[in-house]
This record gives sequence, C-alpha cells and structure tokens, in this order.
Amino acid sequence: MNRHAISQGHIIFDVEIRYNAGWSTFIAFEPYSPDPAIADMQEDEISVSINQVVQRGDLLGRLIVTGTSYPHIHWGVNRNETDGGPVCPRNYLLPQAQLELDSLYGSLPGPLGGNLLPACLP
Repeated sequence: MNRHAISQGHIIFDVEIRYNAGWSTFIAFEPYSPDPAIADMQEDEISVSINQVVQRGDLLGRLIVTGTSYPHIHWGVNRNETDGGPVCPRNYLLPQAQLELDSLYGSLPGPLGGNLLPACLP
C-alpha cells in the first residue's frame, strides 16, 4: 500500500494484491483532492493492511466522495513477468462480474458523447 501525491498535488492510495509471482491486481483510491484532511479520511477507509491475505469478496476499502470533481478508482490486472504488464481485467472476471462491468462502464459518457464500451481496447 502506498500513499502519494500525483498531478496537481492530488493524493492517491495504491493497493497491490499479489496472487502469485506472475500475477497481481492494482487498485488506486483517488478522492481527487490535494487536501490532507480528505487524504486522511481516505486512508481511514482503506480496509486492508500490508501483507494481509485477502479472499474473494473481502472489502478492500471505500472511496471518499466529498464533492470534489472526479473521485474515482483505478483498477488493473498485471502480469509480473519481464514481458508482462497490464492486461484487460475484464477477461479475468467471472461472467456475472463481466456483465456488471459492461453495464457500469457502458453507462458512462465517452469523450464523443457515446458510452465507453468496450471496457478494454483491443
């Protein structure tokens, strides 16, 4: 877990879950604010700790939404090999979770007014 500032001083919390030597999941809670008080509130909402073993369905944390613009969560699946890197997380979800992601992601406005599907570019 890592707390750090990104562009414009916004504070973000990275959580990495390692499945094994080859695979991990990256989740970043970004309340989208440079305010240290909001960052402290976000840190209090992270439910996992370093070296904790988590299981499917465990709560990792809750995103603080305080009226700032664009609070959001980054999420990815990574291959941790030399030639690895980010892969499309949708491909590794259970079928019901794929449908839920498609519904959520498809309801968001895209840059040209359409939705954001597909969730991952080919």
